[in-house]
Amino acid sequence: MCKISVRKPELFEITDKRGKRFYGGVQYWFPKKGYIPPGACGATTGANIFGYLARTHEGFVDEGDLRTKAGFLAFMKKSYAHLYPRVMGLMADNFVLGAEAFAVSLGVPMHAERLKVPICRAGRPTAEEAAAFITDALRGDAPVAFLILSSGQTPTLDAWHWVTIIALDESSFEVEIIDNGELLHADLSRWLETSIMGGSFVRMVMDSPIKSANDSVILVGE
Repeated sequence: MCKISVRKPELFEITDKRGKRFYGGVQYWFPKKGYIPPGACGATTGANIFGYLARTHEGFVDEGDLRTKAGFLAFMKKSYAHLYPRVMGLMADNFVLGAEAFAVSLGVPMHAERLKVPICRAGRPTAEEAAAFITDALRGDAPVAFLILSSGQTPTLDAWHWVTIIALDESSFEVEIIDNGELLHADLSRWLETSIMGGSFVRMVMDSPIKSANDSVILVGE
C-alpha cells in the first residue's frame, strides 16, 4: 500500500462551542436566509481547500482561527462569495473561475487545473490517470476538489455534490474525502466505471513558487 496524503490532515478538525468535532466544514452551517444550503457544497469544499492552504503555506492573508465552527463559517461565507451555485448548481467551469478569484482575494494568485470525467465512459480517464492528477496535488500538500454528478455504485458518495479529497491509496485507488464534517472513503476506480454522468477533479496550482509554512515543500506552477 502506498498512501499519498496532505501533510497535516489534523488541520481539518473543527470544534463547535459544545466541543463537538467535525472534519472540515458543513454546508448546512450556512444561515438559511441569503444562502442556499443544498447548493453550498462547492463553497464548503473551497473553504476546506483554501483554509488548509492558508494555514500551511506562506503568502496567504491571515484568516484568523479556522479551528472553531464560528471562525470557519466566516471563512465559508467568503468562499461562497466566489463559489455559489447557479441554475444547475456549481459546475466545474464556474468552480475553476470562482476558485481562482477566491485565491486572488486571499493574496495568492493561483490557477485551477481540471480533469474532466465525461458522460461517455469511453472518453473517461483511467483510474491511473485520475490518481496521477490527484497525487500530483497531494504531493504538493494541496487537497483536491471532486465533483460527483452521479455516484454510480459507490455508496459513500452523493450525487450532484462537491467533496474534498485529502488522500489516495495508489494501489487500491481508494480516496479519503471530507464531506459535510465527516471523513469518508470511496473506491475511485469503481466510481469511474459506474458513474452515469461523471464529474470532475479540480486542483489548485501556484502561479509562482510558494514555500510551505510547515517545511521545505514547494508548490510550483507547471
